[in-house]
Amino acid sequence: MKPHKLFALVFFSLLTHSLFGQNQREQLQQLNSQLRNSPVFLQAALREKIIAVVLTMNPKPTIPDSVILAEGGAEYAFKHAQNISDFSDAAKQYEKALLIAPWLAVDYFNCGVAHEKAGENKEAILNFNFYLMASPGANDAQDVKKRIGGLQYVMQKAVEEKEKAEKEANSPEAKLDKFLTSLDGRVWKCDHSYVKNTVGGREWTDSYVGHTYIAIKGYNISYFSIYKDYQTDDGDRHQIQNVDYDPNMKPDWTATLTGYQFNGDLTSHPPITTESNIFTISTNGQSINNEKIATWDGGSQKSTVHFIRMN
Repeated sequence: MKPHKLFALVFFSLLTHSLFGQNQREQLQQLNSQLRNSPVFLQAALREKIIAVVLTMNPKPTIPDSVILAEGGAEYAFKHAQNISDFSDAAKQYEKALLIAPWLAVDYFNCGVAHEKAGENKEAILNFNFYLMASPGANDAQDVKKRIGGLQYVMQKAVEEKEKAEKEANSPEAKLDKFLTSLDGRVWKCDHSYVKNTVGGREWTDSYVGHTYIAIKGYNISYFSIYKDYQTDDGDRHQIQNVDYDPNMKPDWTATLTGYQFNGDLTSHPPITTESNIFTISTNGQSINNEKIATWDGGSQKSTVHFIRMN
């Protein structure tokens, strides 16, 4: 080949390489600018493009002093970390460096380690994956992949445990327990306008009967019937002094609450021989209904008593 033709070929090759390198640098500059001005959810794709461009460049881009300063801050924070937040701060310093030079494999690795120490497993996996992209053929690639697998396992276990906890929290047993706990310290008062007696079909009023209360403390239920100056005239008329609930009073009986229903064995009195009481708490806890059946020689009586919450 003639000398001038060889010179022309070499010159063209150098010119082409120079133009190609210039195009790469311009492309890198544009991508870096886009990365710094993009929301976080778009940055991963831009980082991949930047890494791909830099891998084809020779020589590699120079590292600005601002990157070195950020790395120094990250190393100091990591070395002197005393708690999880310190490791998180170290990761943020590496992220500053990687926003300026998003092709640096070593910073991706170190950032991943800092996130891992901070318990930020999702971010750690992301940075380890960028490390593998930015350093193809790295000697520790297999170890890093295992590290990613371990972090994915931890994240999956956390998801499973959260789902299990949510399932248990939403179980009928857990909801019932939460409901019963919410009733602790509440008091219900008999609403006499709802007291109906099958004998005679009458409706009782406050002026005709005493006050009756139901109180719950923990899972213990107390029943109070308050009659003062009780007198009988022809077995039908009562003079009652209404009395408010007093938590220091001795209850007529107590029971243990195990669900929405509970039984109360009221003391029978002549001529009643047996009494059966079933109390049902409404699902919102605002009322308690009492179905009572009393029997005596030659007869029986069924009544429904409605209790309304006072507090």
